Amino acid sequence: MFSANTPVFGQDILVKMQRDDNMIALRTYSRKGGARGRLLIFADALQAWLDGDRERPFYDADCGNFLILRLYGGFCKMQLFWLSEYGSGDLHGIRQDVEIPENQFLTLMQNGTPICRLCKPETGNVRFDASPSARVIRGILSNKRKRRAFSKAMRDNFRWKDSSRVTLYPDGADSFYFDASGSWPLCGGLILHNDIVRTPYGSLPKLCYGIHT
Repeated sequence: MFSANTPVFGQDILVKMQRDDNMIALRTYSRKGGARGRLLIFADALQAWLDGDRERPFYDADCGNFLILRLYGGFCKMQLFWLSEYGSGDLHGIRQDVEIPENQFLTLMQNGTPICRLCKPETGNVRFDASPSARVIRGILSNKRKRRAFSKAMRDNFRWKDSSRVTLYPDGADSFYFDASGSWPLCGGLILHNDIVRTPYGSLPKLCYGIHT
């Protein structure tokens, strides 16, 4: 068992939400990511989710941007994915994790009271149980490129602000299946990809891990 008490690198994120008739507009701004485009959410769809099974996450998308929303521990927790498509067809973007008090979110839904909140990055305390995958991890650590990719994935991909417990299980040659408990309960895969990075010196191979849920 080990923990990832790593600070979330990046700037504070300003979140603004405003209701206009049946639409809720969500915007964010940070020094690192700049001003992000407006994400529009149908209020009726969000209200139907609130009236139904709140234990399940709410998903939405608008103009290529994506939202995952959950209510947990008195907060409305949101994962935002702001994406842009390049001429080559490649997608690039940033992910932002923000939260607002649940009572402010419900007041916005009921009364239309706008939200303007500064979300500050916090230190996570995710704990990992990698014992089921010990043999696979030992093989990864013996390879410099795989070790770098695995270390970066463990540093960057589980930046949750609670005391979640993540268990890693072997799933293929150098990939993993995981399940997690906490404010973001989910299961999925931590998959090794052989990618290509375009640089001024040409295209270079790159190993990286990605989460699939």
